Amino acid sequence: MCLVCGAQVTVFKDYNLNHHYVTKLAEKYNNLSDQERARELDALLAKLHNQQRRFTKLHISRDAAVKTSYVITHKIARNSKPFSDGEFIKERLLDSAELICPEKKEAFENVSLSRPTVTRRIGDIARNLELQLQHRAVNFDFFSLALEESCDVRDTAQLLIFVRGITTDFKITEELAAMKSIKGTTTGNDLFTEEVLCKSVLKINHVVDVVTKIVNFMKARALNHRQFAALLEENDTEHRDIGYHTAVRWLSLGKMLESVWDLREETQDFCVKKGNGIPQLSDADWIADLGFAVDVTALMNELNLKLQCKGLFGHELYNLVKAFMRKLQLLSSQMEVNILTHLPTLKEYLQLVLTGTQLC
Repeated sequence: MCLVCGAQVTVFKDYNLNHHYVTKLAEKYNNLSDQERARELDALLAKLHNQQRRFTKLHISRDAAVKTSYVITHKIARNSKPFSDGEFIKERLLDSAELICPEKKEAFENVSLSRPTVTRRIGDIARNLELQLQHRAVNFDFFSLALEESCDVRDTAQLLIFVRGITTDFKITEELAAMKSIKGTTTGNDLFTEEVLCKSVLKINHVVDVVTKIVNFMKARALNHRQFAALLEENDTEHRDIGYHTAVRWLSLGKMLESVWDLREETQDFCVKKGNGIPQLSDADWIADLGFAVDVTALMNELNLKLQCKGLFGHELYNLVKAFMRKLQLLSSQMEVNILTHLPTLKEYLQLVLTGTQLC
């Protein structure tokens, strides 16, 4: 490119350069001395560099604005904020810039945070994270998958698929790989939930079914729920409501059993007043089974939480399960000789009922 006129020379050869100079520039520069030519050349180069710097500065400013937009969008997504919050954030940025650095307000105006832009940015970030995970997964020597199911506000089952992999140099990656909506039945859930385990292995379905019936009676009608909550407040009980069991939330069964246990007297009085007495709440054997179920599900919940801890290796998970199995064997052997040290709820109840019987 010619420094003087900015014309582009098609073929960069001596003949073409000389022809361009003779036809367009010779009349102006032929009479200049060597020093004048040098000064003119320096001035033209300085002018070119200034132009290049302006374009470079503009490019850097534009890149910074785009990067800022991505950073703020990422924060919006990570904190589960509405996409429209981007416009509110930009308005506050402009207000701050006007007070702190008015000369740079234009740079903040170039940051695009409109709702459509935030939507596109989040899509770009999601695709980039997916590509990063795919590139890492190629180098996994070993990997495992974990499935978690939960319902959204529309009662649609959402299946979360997590992957954990390890490379040759022991770099561990643990990320959410995908999320799929399950529109039909979720029979796979029955393989893992505590409710099925309790019914099929522990043989306490007669407890779980009755407790579920009690809770449904309290929760199904808003009037019953309000009146029962008022009764609990009047009696100044520790619980202000009764727990509810959701099939897809594994820890809710134990919490529901515990709340019914603690409120069994208030529950019985309320059901009798409503003409829906629960005979099992007056049965000492059934109440003992309920206390046993409370203790066992508490142990299972404790194991469940330990297994969900982050950063655990396979051998550590195996050790936790083996330790739990040994604890169950110990409980079984102790119960045969009336030692209920590890079943505090059942032990406390039997001490009240079976007066005169020594329980260790």
